[in-house]
Amino acid sequence: MMPAAPAEDHVRVHRLLEDCFQRLCSASAHASERTGVVAQSYTLAGHHVRLSIAGKQLASALAPAWAHMISGENDDAAPALEILAWDETESGVSAPELPWAWSELSGTVRLVLPPGGEAFRVHAYEEGVMFFMYSVAERKAVFWTKDARQLPTFFRAAPFLTLMHWWSKAQGLRLVHAGAVGTDAGAALIAGKGGSGKSTTSLLCVLAGMHFLSDDFCLVQAGEEPQVHCLNSSGKLHRDHFLRFPELAARSVDPVPDAFDKPLIFMHEHFPSQVKPSLPLRAVIVPQVTGTEHTTFEPLPPAMALRALTSSTMFQFSPDDGSAFRDMAAVLRGLPCFRLLLGTRTEEIAPAVRNILNRANEV
Repeated sequence: MMPAAPAEDHVRVHRLLEDCFQRLCSASAHASERTGVVAQSYTLAGHHVRLSIAGKQLASALAPAWAHMISGENDDAAPALEILAWDETESGVSAPELPWAWSELSGTVRLVLPPGGEAFRVHAYEEGVMFFMYSVAERKAVFWTKDARQLPTFFRAAPFLTLMHWWSKAQGLRLVHAGAVGTDAGAALIAGKGGSGKSTTSLLCVLAGMHFLSDDFCLVQAGEEPQVHCLNSSGKLHRDHFLRFPELAARSVDPVPDAFDKPLIFMHEHFPSQVKPSLPLRAVIVPQVTGTEHTTFEPLPPAMALRALTSSTMFQFSPDDGSAFRDMAAVLRGLPCFRLLLGTRTEEIAPAVRNILNRANEV
């Protein structure tokens, strides 16, 4: 066993990171002076979030996914979360020297801070592309990107997703990998791994006039009446589905095309009355592609629904967070759960979801 680091080392690390965070804030302010700032207040799950962006290119990339949460809340009020963001290319302001070495791993990297760094979180998406640093105590994050025009489609669909995971835990919320659709009576979570039919089911429900809260990630909240909250008003449409869903394909955008990310539909732009900030949670649905003609559904043991919800969520956000499983179990406690057996007659899918919600509301 390695000896514990001296207390003075912890203090040194904290001061080093605190100084880095303040220099990032100063760089963001400098960028805002050069480009002007686009500031907006949002209401997310009842909490005031303020986003200040230096650079029109970055603002246009980030704004659509959160358009449904815009609020008229007083900007002088202390926010529950503040995000400062800037684009180096438009502002000409580069990131200050950082007190860590970039990982040589490819893809997204979350840096593990040493003892003394507990007050901060860092997510480096890719060296030289974008990263953010979050102060837990100040509930403030600073985001930098090299060039907003090159922000990947997945980030435009769900800005600051890892930040939302970290911040929401402290608010009694949980970020989950699930779709969510509903009616005025309540919503159903649509849980399952990638390729299970979450996005297709969610988008078909929107076309059938149902409410939209998510096709991929949303926030849930335990309580006497569990709630689901819309985080991003973006839906994803696989290119292979363009011919099957021309109404959605005509509304899709693909800002930075690549072989992996799906084109986006910003639901608030095209279906504003159907995007709901929050709804009571009434049921959990686990879709399964069957290849048969008709869509049917059947009761599902709650343990299996919980496994479907937690496996992909914890893999992405909480592999070492023992409380994640417990918190999601608390959200699902007492909710009816169903397996949705998806048939090839896609017009039957949304009515089946409605029937599930009707049955859940009768319980």
